[in-house]
Amino acid sequence: MRISYLCPLSLCLPLAGLVAILSPAVLVLTIQVLTAQGQEPTSPAPLQLRVLSYNIHHGRGIDDQVDLERLAKVVNDCHPDLVALQEVDNRTQRTDGVDQTAELARLTGLHAQFARQIDFEGGQYG
Repeated sequence: MRISYLCPLSLCLPLAGLVAILSPAVLVLTIQVLTAQGQEPTSPAPLQLRVLSYNIHHGRGIDDQVDLERLAKVVNDCHPDLVALQEVDNRTQRTDGVDQTAELARLTGLHAQFARQIDFEGGQYG
């Protein structure tokens, strides 16, 4: 089962660093265990992680329309494992109080986490 996440860039960068640090350690440990058991280590399957970074400009496209369904389609068409969104509005006046994080999670089927950068127009922006 594949679980994907929507998260702000400020949370994704530490996660990417953790993966980069732990991957070689897991490989070395696996080789050491196999060698200790008298088995020849084999090449591990390549690890692939598809990351999408996307500045959504609070959902507004070049046609000046806020369209979260269109954004969700772009995200889904990329088949990402991890999505880092920037400029997301949560319950601001300019987006009619919509929790864009929750709405995009619903539309994409991904799990979501929002990190506020500033308070903005009665809501949060991140």
